[in-house]
Amino acid sequence: MTIRLEYVKGYQAGWSVPPSITVVMEYIPEISKNAYKTRNGFIKKRVKDWMADLSWILSSLIKSADREFKPPITLRIECEVKGTGRLPDTHNFIIPIADACEDALGINDKDFKVITSPAKRGIDSRIIITVEG
Repeated sequence: MTIRLEYVKGYQAGWSVPPSITVVMEYIPEISKNAYKTRNGFIKKRVKDWMADLSWILSSLIKSADREFKPPITLRIECEVKGTGRLPDTHNFIIPIADACEDALGINDKDFKVITSPAKRGIDSRIIITVEG
């Protein structure tokens, strides 16, 4: 699995702006709420690994930036897919991504405001996740 960290943003314009982290992850179709569990209701291993990677990256960046995230948290999800097939519904990724962010931040995902953008064509297949708080 390829994990790419493109950039990290801290406070942008003084102390009144909340901290923000943007992580770019490989898009895997299995993270859709329609496909991330097995028939028995267990989360698929590939999805668990992807969620664990996202959680680890976020928690590592938060520790290294020495920033504190406080509710309400804004979670922005964007998706780019290469190829000519059908584009996925980005809102179907909320549950696994919010769960991974909840684990990293230690903040219940009920305190998340989630904003999704429609998927679009891209050079690579990737998910862009921005956490603000």
